[in-house]
Amino acid sequence: FNFPTQPFEIDATIFDQYVTVGMLLVDVVRAALADYERVTVVAEWGNHGRIGSKRDNVPKADNFDRMTYELARRLLARGDLAGGRAELLAANRQDPLDPEIHAGLAEARAASAPDPEALTLEERRHQFRADLVDLGRDPAPMALVEERSLDLVDRRLGARLYVPVDEAPGAVVLYAHGGSFVVGDLDSHDWLCRRLSSDLRRRILALDYRRAPEHPFPAALEDVVDAVAHVAAHRDEVGRPDDRILLMGDSAGANLITVASRLVRDDVELAGQVLLYPTLGPEVMTESAHRYGSGYLLELDQLARDYRRYLGGADPTDWRVSPLLCGDLAGVAPAILVVAECDPLRDEAVAYAGLLEHFGVPVELLEAKGMVHGFIRYGGVVPSALAIIDDLAAHVGRLVRTPS
Repeated sequence: FNFPTQPFEIDATIFDQYVTVGMLLVDVVRAALADYERVTVVAEWGNHGRIGSKRDNVPKADNFDRMTYELARRLLARGDLAGGRAELLAANRQDPLDPEIHAGLAEARAASAPDPEALTLEERRHQFRADLVDLGRDPAPMALVEERSLDLVDRRLGARLYVPVDEAPGAVVLYAHGGSFVVGDLDSHDWLCRRLSSDLRRRILALDYRRAPEHPFPAALEDVVDAVAHVAAHRDEVGRPDDRILLMGDSAGANLITVASRLVRDDVELAGQVLLYPTLGPEVMTESAHRYGSGYLLELDQLARDYRRYLGGADPTDWRVSPLLCGDLAGVAPAILVVAECDPLRDEAVAYAGLLEHFGVPVELLEAKGMVHGFIRYGGVVPSALAIIDDLAAHVGRLVRTPS
């Protein structure tokens, strides 16, 4: 096979004639490569319409993966195809939302919140922070909450250390907050970090990484990677000299965490990585994205705009942006992936769990029934979300106690 290495253009006037051919092409290539042991195509159209997992050791894999990825991206991005599928799903499937989440979403929809794009960047960040601070009822008591500054090679990185009242030795958690790479900070996730620290009985060091658009890719990723290296070399500054390091993050922060886990693979031994409803790239084209892409807290149109801010012109198919396109995850830290049933990002996280398994990485996939993207941040006001947070601690505890 002789595939183009660059994305190709299709004349819009004859696009429809290519749709069937394109799907057949994917099937032909899958059949042609079926004899190779470690092959799974990057585009799985069929009944799901989702970007699947990229594998390694495939003859001419780079050309094939880029071509099929681009083909699937273009086909699935067609508004009529996506919209029709969303309408079909909405008409034939009952809404599984948790009752308390459903009530909150109904209230939010009725409130007609301002379009984030109508706000200045600082206004949007302030609103995001204020909303989450307001939801942070009954924060968990801490033995110590302390502002920290990490001395990295060419800069200083802000951080906040949480020390629980009933601390268990053995591990320290580095946490990267969510917020579409643009909003979110230490204050917006303060309640969550307190609760996680208390439940896990572990110290948490929350990282105040640089945000887009002022600092586009790869600034935030570099902050997380360098922070991991710094803590690994100075464990006694955060915890105990023999503490293991566990990485954890939600949404955009989970993206940074899992990429950092791969980048430090050969230099820092990690206890694990905990990914809370991660975003795994700007090209979200899955069944869950079509069904829950609007009206379920995370708006995919807004996420796409924030990804453009984060990328700043970088290649969206760079695996450090889209970890589903990583060709080598062997040996990365064991993972726990938490997905929400009603999250547009659910299916891509499930696919990523499969990709990790393909490379022999121990992975536990946990689905929060009836929940939406970001539900963990609402534990202060939604008891069912709080129960999931508390249950997660048991899973993380087992991960920390398991030798890597």
